Amino acid sequence: HLFREVTALDNLHERHEQSKQLNSDRHNIHYVVMDVYTQSWEQFGKMDAVFIDCVHDYPHVRSDVDNSINTFGKGTIIAFDDYGLFPELKHAIDEYINNNQLKVLKKIGQLKGTYFPTTQFKVLRDYEGIICQVI
Repeated sequence: HLFREVTALDNLHERHEQSKQLNSDRHNIHYVVMDVYTQSWEQFGKMDAVFIDCVHDYPHVRSDVDNSINTFGKGTIIAFDDYGLFPELKHAIDEYINNNQLKVLKKIGQLKGTYFPTTQFKVLRDYEGIICQVI
């Protein structure tokens, strides 16, 4: 609903099939099966916004952010899921913010202290998500 064109990446074809069913009334989504950690992002050209919800550990988050910055450049909006839920993910994102590579636009989702029984009984240490811009 929000974007003229969407590219959805996943390393499993099966998840794309589920997404296609959920979005059967949308005709602006391109589904690409790839491993974002071993394949080049250069094939995508310019992206205005990136939503990252991948592996929730420090090196993978760093890889996602580095690829976003290096491929799409300044001004790109990056939204992160699970920001306050996984400490390594939050730590990696905060490094980019503290190093003035990302600017926080808005924190979103559930508030700090929210309990997540379906995710290993974790409690949010900050907002659930965060939206940043590459500077």
